[in-house]
Amino acid sequence: MNRVAVIGKLAEDPKQREFPSRVVCVGLRLRVKDKDHSYVLPVVLYGRDANSALRYLRKGSVVAIDGRVVSATRKSGGISVEIVSDRVEFLDGPPIREAEEKAV
Repeated sequence: MNRVAVIGKLAEDPKQREFPSRVVCVGLRLRVKDKDHSYVLPVVLYGRDANSALRYLRKGSVVAIDGRVVSATRKSGGISVEIVSDRVEFLDGPPIREAEEKAV
């Protein structure tokens, strides 16, 4: 079984990844804390979740991610590990500018 569920804050704004296909892909860097340490985990979102992340998430946004861990060998010989999200929940409200636009 390969499942992971994490809650954390974005360490930086979401970044769209470029692929030759038309699939929308967004990379997040999610900061999570345990008792003594803080970790930054790479997370990948696809499709509608990716579009929503680009529109609503910013550095500091709180999210819950449910997904799986995927590893790949890099051309340089190293190994990269990231979480591929199957489900994402935005746990804080929309950014202030979104809320202001809706109020006008």
